[in-house]
Amino acid sequence: MHSNSGNDLIFNTGGASEQMRIDTSGRLLVGTSTARTDFLNTSTFGSTVQIETATTSSRGLAITNNASGNSEALLFFNKANSSNTGSSTVVSDGNRLGSIYFQGADGSELVAAAQISAEIDGTPGANDMPGRLVFSTTADGASSPTERLRITSTGAFAIEGASNYGSSGQVLTSNGNDAPTWQSAAAANVGGATAISMNDNVKINFGASNDLQIYHDGSNSYVKDTGTGSLKIQGTNLHIESATGEAFVMCTADGAVELYHNNSLRFQTNATATTMRGGGEHRCEGHFRPWANNTYDLGTNGDRWRNVYTHDLHLSNEGSTNDVDGTWGNYTIQEGEDDLFLINRRSGKKYKFNLTEVS
Repeated sequence: MHSNSGNDLIFNTGGASEQMRIDTSGRLLVGTSTARTDFLNTSTFGSTVQIETATTSSRGLAITNNASGNSEALLFFNKANSSNTGSSTVVSDGNRLGSIYFQGADGSELVAAAQISAEIDGTPGANDMPGRLVFSTTADGASSPTERLRITSTGAFAIEGASNYGSSGQVLTSNGNDAPTWQSAAAANVGGATAISMNDNVKINFGASNDLQIYHDGSNSYVKDTGTGSLKIQGTNLHIESATGEAFVMCTADGAVELYHNNSLRFQTNATATTMRGGGEHRCEGHFRPWANNTYDLGTNGDRWRNVYTHDLHLSNEGSTNDVDGTWGNYTIQEGEDDLFLINRRSGKKYKFNLTEVS
């Protein structure tokens, strides 16, 4: 240990190898003989204690506690509002108690890339010290950190600004490589007493390419599938109902499919047939034809149609033969003002029915 001509106090080991010095400004320098004053992108700001190294094996500051139990190692950042050492003058709301800066050399100065600060967040008093943590990063092209996130004394957190806390019920939404934003969608107690709520046009997306979307656009609700494959709705029983529980469609596994109008059954399938229910008319737009030729009946011996209304009545047993002479025919019955006519569609001959008036 010796003092040089500049009155610095120098500590040597291994002969003349300097390890540490206290300069005339009271700064403790370890691993260097010259104090830096280029902190925070300036040429006049330094640190009272400076440690420098150019090795990869010894390049840190360690605080180790070996006591048993919960006696952890400690690092304190303290502040009092006074110009005198040893003071306990109370701090004020907004005072910054301590900061950790992460700096990189830009070729001439050390410039902060990120910062973590602890600040007073309210009015302090005896045994009452409300605090907040503020996290900041420096944007590309900038020279000083900008606040990105803060956690307040109440546990609330703000993003991209000191007052950007969002509003009640909003959620934090990722924007990819950009900063997250608050979205107007409330979420609370999933699986609990409340629900997940989404505002208009806020979509719930499923699949790597957002193949399935569920949303409401303010007027209509959508379940939208744009991916490959099919949209499958599976269940033992499937009921499609109105908001008040009025039946639209009822489907039962290994059973019937039922269609309803105004909550009344109108169409039903079973193992061997389909049934149309309800009074009034059942209309068909287009041709109504059997599934196979000469196979099915219109009515039965016990269930007959009351009246049959037709324009012309076309009768043909083409493809089979009759039980009298073994031939087949193709006839049309048409109505006249006073007579009925029969047209043989095979021969083109026309006949008139002999009608006898009875009343």
